[in-house]
Amino acid sequence: MMFQFWYLLCNGIVSASAISWPGRSRSQGVSSVVPQSVNDPALVDLGEDEIGISAQEISDARAGKSDCFRRATGLIRASCSQLDMLEDERVKAAIMMTLCELSTAQHHSLPMECSAFTPMQDLAHFMGKRREQSQGSCVDALSRSAQSWSSYSGYLRDVPQLCSTFSKWNDIDLAREIYRNATLLKIKLIRSLNTREEKLHSYMRVWDENLKEMRNLQSYHKDMLRKVTVNSHESIETLKGSCDASLSSIMATTGDAQQRMEAAFTSAVNRLAPIFDDMSKRQIGFLERLSPLLEEALTNKLDEVYAVAHARHLYLDSIAVSVITIASN
Repeated sequence: MMFQFWYLLCNGIVSASAISWPGRSRSQGVSSVVPQSVNDPALVDLGEDEIGISAQEISDARAGKSDCFRRATGLIRASCSQLDMLEDERVKAAIMMTLCELSTAQHHSLPMECSAFTPMQDLAHFMGKRREQSQGSCVDALSRSAQSWSSYSGYLRDVPQLCSTFSKWNDIDLAREIYRNATLLKIKLIRSLNTREEKLHSYMRVWDENLKEMRNLQSYHKDMLRKVTVNSHESIETLKGSCDASLSSIMATTGDAQQRMEAAFTSAVNRLAPIFDDMSKRQIGFLERLSPLLEEALTNKLDEVYAVAHARHLYLDSIAVSVITIASN
């Protein structure tokens, strides 16, 4: 029977596909095989459109039949949840498959009563919309031919098995979709981790550069501090030497000035003594007469001279004491 052959062929394709799916060739698409390691750069660079094969493409590849059978199986597959429970839906499915089989004959036309049930009609016909012709009329028309009735009865009996087969396909497609989504999530995670790692490396490079710059700055500060310390010591030593030299020069100058002033004072006194003696001799008479006045005047004069000399002496002493104090400090 044609239906048994068709059913066994579909079931064999599904079983073989389910068994061989994890090891299929990579040339058939990323989502149809077990992907490479998620760390593979080639997989990470794939786009979402390159990772899946649509359910329609999978169905077309498995069916390998005419548009009529492909359309009929697609409609049956979409309504399998109703076919398991509603007899009317199973009858419609069997009629559609039978009409597809009859349409392959070159010299045999389809019954007019079944024209509303052809799979090439709008999908709404298969989903239960009222038809002008009832299912009973179409079944009666099919019963007039033994071959048509045999095909119809076989399809009607085996529609639940077809739904079971399609359920396997749906499970496989669902598993593939889940695996595809998981792969996409892994790829997204890997890309995120790669981006984060690149940012981390960038931050580490910036940190290393900043650390290197800080170390160079610290070394520069240490060198500057060492130079300032050395220059400070040199400046202090130079200033100390200059102060010592200046103090020595001041002391020498002060001592020389004091000696010269003492010599000048002594010379002045020595010069005044003869003058006073001569004046005393010549004016002794006058002085005798003016002795009280002269004595008084001379006393006043001497007091003034001695006061000036004493003031100078005190000034020289104060200078000497200041110089000695500075030298001792």
